[in-house]
Amino acid sequence: MIVRCAAILIALAFSGPVAANSLDARRAEVARIADTVGPDGVGASIAFAGEDPIDLINGDVPFPMMSTVETLVSMQALDLVARGDLTLDTQITLSEDDLSIISPVNLTFPRAPITTTLYSHIWTAIVDSDNSTPNAMMTAMTGPEGVDAWVKELGVEGIDVSRNINGLFMDAYGFDTRDEVRAFIAERENEPGGSTAFFIRPLATPFWDDQRDTATPDAMAQIL
Repeated sequence: MIVRCAAILIALAFSGPVAANSLDARRAEVARIADTVGPDGVGASIAFAGEDPIDLINGDVPFPMMSTVETLVSMQALDLVARGDLTLDTQITLSEDDLSIISPVNLTFPRAPITTTLYSHIWTAIVDSDNSTPNAMMTAMTGPEGVDAWVKELGVEGIDVSRNINGLFMDAYGFDTRDEVRAFIAERENEPGGSTAFFIRPLATPFWDDQRDTATPDAMAQIL
């Protein structure tokens, strides 16, 4: 039995050409990583502005996006700013339902609702890899389906956005409601690991067995 123990999605975008020997060096480095992790657990692509992505390894294979969806949500928000539909000062409210696990914003603001600027939400999502703020941004825009439609509008295939991060975790760990999540975390609150006790619960649906909320490295490189 082969256990897929890791899924690493690498997508890089460049503005100028890279020499062939440099490209070969990148392929060699990716191959070295793949030998360590397992060839099915690594995907990597690079892209140059205006050109098709270059597949280094498994570039057309869907990988679970996990927190990297924060990048897409933030990009859509900035696109709406560019179109004049939002501003960086637009006030976005993070509700209790938006609060997620492994979320730095929860440590600063342990109680919702919290209202702050779109700029602050984007900063926290990208710089701190926060899991709560993208949920709030999705809610304030057009939801996960809106992010998915925006990606398709750009002509990028190979990316699926079906749920916010809370929805993804609930499905993966077999919770039916947010109340069940809260009760589970409260039960484990005083145990070693604190809120990370969430991850002690066995996966109901392993991320790599679910084609929702996935992206190919080619697609991520293209959209970047």
